Amino acid sequence: MLWLSGHDHGGHYAKIGTRHHLTLKGMQNNADSWYQIDFSPDRITVYQAENLATPRYELEMHWPPKTAATEAAR
Repeated sequence: MLWLSGHDHGGHYAKIGTRHHLTLKGMQNNADSWYQIDFSPDRITVYQAENLATPRYELEMHWPPKTAATEAAR
């Protein structure tokens, strides 16, 4: 699970249990003040505009095991 928010001038990341808490760095009035966030089934990758070659964060996602109850809820 990812809890995503903004804006903190320095940005911040913490992991509590299996939950990722990501606060994006405060956006300034610059053309390169943006993020790219890529989602896949097992990972969330966060890039900052200043460096799209190297991810700022690579967050592994873990899903609870499937059970009859979770499948029935679908």
